[in-house]
Amino acid sequence: GKWRVFQPQAGANGTDTLTFQASGPGGASGVATVTLYYDDPNPCPPGLNYCGGAPNSVGAGATMGYTGSTSILANDLVLTCNNLPPSQFGLFFLGQGQTQNPVGDGFMCIASNHVRFGALQIDAGGLATMAVDLFNLPGSNQILAGETWNHQFWYRDPTASPSTFNLSDGVEVTFWP
Repeated sequence: GKWRVFQPQAGANGTDTLTFQASGPGGASGVATVTLYYDDPNPCPPGLNYCGGAPNSVGAGATMGYTGSTSILANDLVLTCNNLPPSQFGLFFLGQGQTQNPVGDGFMCIASNHVRFGALQIDAGGLATMAVDLFNLPGSNQILAGETWNHQFWYRDPTASPSTFNLSDGVEVTFWP
């Protein structure tokens, strides 16, 4: 065919170099070289927490995280938030800008382009999780390779004062193909 797909063996590392030349009725092309690099499958840095979460009714404040990868094609990102009031309701949201403005009993860490997901119930251990389908975000939003998005969790905290709601810290995540 006119193209080739390379699949490295599991655990491959280092590099391979391929040299090729195309030929056709008009003659041969120049020689070209392609170098394949086998290393970290996730070229983006790990998530970075920022904009500290304010204390809540169960302790020092809620903390964002994630499991899975930040690969758009793998589409296996699961947002997590812990240190939450058990069995309350909350929601994950994301956006591209960062800020730290007082809201409720905590801080809004995302400045712009909010994408909000539906409400969910925090489990009895104070953990909220949500799988994110990167191909079906709310509205017409999409995440492109190389973009950095910030994630946060809003939650009810009725025994705290005075607002009865709070927000987690933020986590910054850069996506790759």
